This record gives sequence, structure tokens and C-alpha cells, in this order.
Amino acid sequence: MDGMQDRWKYSFRLLTRLLSTQVKPLVILIDDLQWADQASLDLIDCLITDTQNASLLMVIGCYRSNEVDEESSLSKTMKALADKAVDFGFDISEICVDSFGINEVNHMIMKMMDTNIEDITRDLAALTFQRTLGNPFFVIEFMSMLQREDLITFNLGTMKWTYDVRTIADTTVSTPNVVELLKSRMQKMPADVRLLLQFAACFGPTWTVTIVEILWKNMAIVQSKGFDLHTVSTLIGYIEDEMLIERWGEFKYRWVHDKVQEAARSLVETDERTMKFEMGKILHLNLRRKELDDELFDVADLISNGKGIESADFASLCLKAGKKAMRLSAFLSSTRYVKNGIGMLPDNCWTTLQSLTLELYTLGAQVELALGHVEESKSYCSSVLCRDDVEMSAKIPLRIAEITRLATVEMKYPETVKTCLALLKDMKYKFIWTRSLITLQAVSTLSSTINSVKKQPKKFHLRLGTMDDRNRTIAEILSQLQYSSFHTQNIMQLILCACHIVQLTLKHGLCEYSAKAISTLGNLGILVLEKRNNATMFRELALSTQAHFGRARACQTMFITYSYSMVWSYPLQKCTDVFYEAYIKGMRNGEVDYAMWCLTSHFVTLPYYHKPARLIIEACAGDPFISAVHNYVECQLLLFFDDPSAADRAISGAEVFSKTSPGVFQIMIETFHRAISLQLAARRTKKRKYKQHATKIRKQIHKWKKEGVVNVVYYCIFLDAEHAALEGKYEEAESHYKKAIQFVARSGYLHHAGLFNELYSDFLLRERNDKKEARYHLQEAIRYYNDWGALGVVERLRKSSLFEGRF
Repeated sequence: MDGMQDRWKYSFRLLTRLLSTQVKPLVILIDDLQWADQASLDLIDCLITDTQNASLLMVIGCYRSNEVDEESSLSKTMKALADKAVDFGFDISEICVDSFGINEVNHMIMKMMDTNIEDITRDLAALTFQRTLGNPFFVIEFMSMLQREDLITFNLGTMKWTYDVRTIADTTVSTPNVVELLKSRMQKMPADVRLLLQFAACFGPTWTVTIVEILWKNMAIVQSKGFDLHTVSTLIGYIEDEMLIERWGEFKYRWVHDKVQEAARSLVETDERTMKFEMGKILHLNLRRKELDDELFDVADLISNGKGIESADFASLCLKAGKKAMRLSAFLSSTRYVKNGIGMLPDNCWTTLQSLTLELYTLGAQVELALGHVEESKSYCSSVLCRDDVEMSAKIPLRIAEITRLATVEMKYPETVKTCLALLKDMKYKFIWTRSLITLQAVSTLSSTINSVKKQPKKFHLRLGTMDDRNRTIAEILSQLQYSSFHTQNIMQLILCACHIVQLTLKHGLCEYSAKAISTLGNLGILVLEKRNNATMFRELALSTQAHFGRARACQTMFITYSYSMVWSYPLQKCTDVFYEAYIKGMRNGEVDYAMWCLTSHFVTLPYYHKPARLIIEACAGDPFISAVHNYVECQLLLFFDDPSAADRAISGAEVFSKTSPGVFQIMIETFHRAISLQLAARRTKKRKYKQHATKIRKQIHKWKKEGVVNVVYYCIFLDAEHAALEGKYEEAESHYKKAIQFVARSGYLHHAGLFNELYSDFLLRERNDKKEARYHLQEAIRYYNDWGALGVVERLRKSSLFEGRF
């Protein structure tokens, strides 16, 4: 649980760092902090104490001091932040916005009475201040009440407002509680107005005319006690004229202030919970399906007020509300609906309502897991799995929930693999011949599955239906097994999982795991069979399949597609924006693991096309995975710092990165940089070993170009320049150098613009003895490196003999 919360906090830190690099300064305003729970306060603390965020950040929190005491969570958090301010290097200020004083109240009254003479209204201001304690909202209500009670009147003869302060003082009482003032005002309204206010107050801050009309039709006569009833539209118009509500869209209204709703709720004379439950029952019975879907949360909240109610219909309604809340990522609300639904089940629910009961417990396990509440999720699972009266097939959803917990929260991948294989065996689904032949089976299955997908016309894939429940469940298990097989480095098993999901899709129709498997299949074609020409087809097929299921598993599909397939056929600029989009979708959908992979890929791609390195390093510091990528970048920087060991490192570390991270876009960059280090060493030292390795890598990159990999086009141009220089073909080399520099400068690749200018300068000085042109391109290199943020490289180049007057 703590691990999940830490990942959530870290993801918010990364998001804040990213936003603060684009919006300067970044200001976050949080209102009504007095209602914040401890988790929200901890998150605020996490953002404020983020020492890795070098950009300007201001967090403004507003709260009502009269609702916060020294023992509240907010007070303790504020004190803790004050204690941390010096150590973490931030400033904290507290601005107390007091109620109005007598002078401010007097100015309000002067405006109301259209006068500029302070002394005329000062006595009334003093009394108003005494009665309202200077609360602006209270002042307005108090003055409105005086006018309604004719304690303040407008004299048409003198064209002035008249009043008697002594009469007002005798008639009014001090009312620091605006709710009582509003309630007193409402109690003087017609009886049917008060009744409608009570109905509307039982909903949230907004409510629709439709639900009020249904309640009015079915409950008003019972509640009216004989008084006359006007139409809903008439009553709403009356309340709107009284400035208690305001229109909020078509056929929808909202309270002008939460205290108005509180005052209206206080009018309820009967048991409020009973009244709400009766309202919920009437709405559940009378709303049409579409209307009930729109008002689902309000109806479920009303019905949950019932005490000791056992109803399959109401439990089913709570289940529906819980599912909708989970789809909206309102996980806390979803858990509440699940608990309410379970509370409405009869004692013999496992016998009479087993299907509904299972759905509630399954949803409970899933949503608690999304919140990182591991023990609560385990409790839901064990409540079902320990029962002998539930068939094994009925327990499958809970066993899958256990698999999800093991894989995504506890990260026990070997145990996840065993659990998945055991469940597939129980379902009599066998997909591995024998362990000794798994490599042969995986490669042959991969080839045949790719061919099966390719031979089907596009219309076939577009017309695929929806997969049946059993095969969808198998696909879900295989998807989890695929994920865990990756983390246990069982690549052959991963291949079989992806292939079997695709085969199930071709035979039985689509499910939410199909797109991820299709995308994986395209990647495996690149990694295992080296068929890069299929990447575009599988990418388009995966994304079109994903479109059928909205954002469900979208983060997984997008990450796999763009991290592997797309980077071999599309410019990096397009990929990095999609990584961030996938990160947002993943966080909204509870796919924290894949969301963090997407965010990492987003940050890692940024330095390679015009993003300053300083901002990237600062934003990524602290995460162990990103630190590993940082180490990879450090190895690449041996080239940029012209380190003599770069070429030997290129030989000793050949293909290490590509083997540990097969398919990722950094392979292209890492391979290209190794080639440059080797060619440069070969040109300078004339050693044969460097030339042999450089030639081999150059051929590999040219092969990628022929296969349609757009991101290596300019790699080839520059490597051809270095190769021509090595062969003594200087005019040809100069032509290629200039083309490569022009290409990267126009494309915005700052790092390579700097590197190419630097190496061209080196060539001009060593091979052509053109000191003037060499100095110019070295200055260009410094300019590009400086824009990129590589200040260490800039400092190194400025120490060049070209700037020291040695020539």
C-alpha cells in the first residue's frame, strides 16, 4: 500500500515538474482545504517539498479558519510544512483574511443606499457589524432581511432610505450563524416553497428539474399536510427570484452558496435519512433508463440512507453506480457504492443472488487494488475463494484480481506466472507443448500468427465482433502472464501469450486485450524475425482495435506501439507527445505501472530533439528506472566530451543495450553514437580495429534506412561523410557534412547540430588545414550545444586552440 501511494505521489511530482517547465510560474490554487483528507494533504506536502523541481511553483490554499482547530489534519500539516521550510528551501506565508470591520461594513451599506456620506449610515453599520460579526455574506443576508421586514424602507418623498436603529436593534438578534438567518428567512416563505427546498437540498450542489418534478408528483401530496401546491416551474421561479438558486445549464440549477443548501436541509422536520430513502425509491421506480443513468449517483446516494434494507434491485443499482464511478476513476466513491450494495444483500445472498454478490465482491477487490489498499482487496478475494458453495468457474474473476494484485502492486512476477499457469490449467486451456520445445514453438507460432494476420483483408479486421466471456477471460489471463513473463525475462513465453491472444481475436472476436497483443506481435516481428516492414500495418491495426474500447487498456497499447513499432517509422517529435497523452490516460484509468513507463519514455525522448538537458535531468532525478536510463545517457556523453575511451567503450559494450532493452528507440541513437566514436577514432589513429567495427555498424544503419526507418536518414548522411573522410575522399566528405548539418539544423536536433559542426570543424582542421572555416563551425557547435544546455561541452570547446591564437 505504501509503495502504491509513493508511486502516486511521485507521478504527481513528475507532472508538476513538467508543467512548471512550460508555465512559469506555475500557480496551484486549492480551495476549501478544511475539507481535505490526509491523503490529499500528504500529496500537497509532497509537491511543496520537491527539491528536484527547480522551476517556480506557488501553492495557494484557502480554508475557513472557523472550521479548523489545532487538532485538525490541516493544522498539523501546516505546522509540519513550517518546520520543513528552511531544510527544503521554500517560503511559507499565512494571510488571514478577517471579516469586515465597521468601516468596511459601513462602505457596503453606503453602496446599498447610494450615499457618499459616512456619518449617515455609521449607526446602522455598527449595529449590522454587531449582528453579523462582519461576515460579508451575512451582511448581505441581514440587510435583505431588514428590507423584507420593512425595517428599512425607501421614502419616495425624500428619495432616501429611512430606518430606526433602535427598532432594528430591538427586533433583531445577533446571528453569527448564517444558516440560522437563512432558515429564519425560508420559514417565512410559503409552505410549498419550503417543501420544494427540502427536496432539492437532499441532492448535491446541483440538481435537475426532472427529478424534482418526479418527487413533487409522487411525494408532495403526502408531505403537504393539506396546503395548496403550485407547479414546480412556479416554485423554482419564486426561489430563483429570492436569489437562493441560479440556473446552471438547461433544466438544471445550483445553490448560490453551500450555506443556502445547508439551511434548506435544516427545514426537514421528519427523519432525514428516511426521507432521502423514500426519495431514492421513487426516483428508481419512475426515472426512465436514460434519466436513471444520468442521475445514477444521486439516486444511489439517496437509497444508501435506508437502514437494514435488503433489496436485490437496490444492491444492483449500487453495483452499477460503483462500476460507473470506477470508469470515471472516482475510486473512493466506487468503494462506497460497493459497500452499500453488499450491505443491502440478504443473508442467503450466496445462494439466491450469487451472480450479483460475486460482481460486487469482484468490483470491490478491483477498486481497492486501484487505490493501493492491498489488504482490503485481499479481504474481498478471500471472502469468495474460501467458499465451498461457489463453483471454481465462478471464482475466476477473483483469482484474476489476485493475479492483478501480484503483478501490478506487489510485483511478485514469478508468483504471478505460476498463478496464471495454474488458472489456465483449471480452465483446461493449454498453450505450451512442452518446456523443452518452447523456443521452437514460440518462433514457429510467431511466424504463423503474423502470416495469419497479414493474409486477412482489412475488411475482415473491421468486421470482427466481440469476444465471448470465456475466451475474454482467457485473454485477460494471458495478458497478465505476458506482462509477468517480460519481467521474468521469459521471452518465449511472452511470445506465446501475445500470439494466442491474437489467435483468439481472429477466431472469436475483439476484447480489450486484443490491441495490446496485436501491437506486441508487430514488435516481436521486428525483434525476433527482423520484419520492420510490418510495423506500420500492425501499428494501425492495434490503434484501430483500441478505438473500440476507449481508454480501457489504452495506456498499455499506446506505450507498446509507440515505444517499439512507431519509432522505427515516425519522427521522434510525434512519438514523445503521444507518450505524454498515454501517461495521462493511464493515470486516469488506474494503470499506474504503464503510465509511469510512458512518462519515462516521454522524458527520455525530450533531450533528443531540442529540449534542454538541464530541465530533463532535474525533472527525472530520484526515480530508479530513470536513473538507469541516465547511466545509458552518460555513456553516450563520452562521445560529446570527446573522451578517448569512447571508441573502446563502443567495442566492449557492443549491443549490450540492444539486448537488455530490445526494440526501444534509443537503440538507434546508441548504435549511431557508437559508429561515430569508432569512425572518429579510426580517422585519428588509423587503427584497423576501429574501422572494421565502424563499417559493420554503418552497414546496419543503412539497412534500417532501406527498411523505411525515417529517423536514421540523416545518420546515414553523416556516417557517409565520416567514411569518405576516412577513405581520403575529402570533397565527397565535405558535401555529406554540409548536408547532414543542414538536415539537423532544420529539424531542430540541437545535440546533433552541435556534434556535427564540432566534428566537421575537426575534419577541416586535421584534413584540410582550413583554420578559418574550422573556427566558424566550432563556434556554431558551441552555439548549438549552449542552446541544448550542454554547458560542460561548451566549456571544453572554448578551450580549443582555435580560440587561443595558436594558429
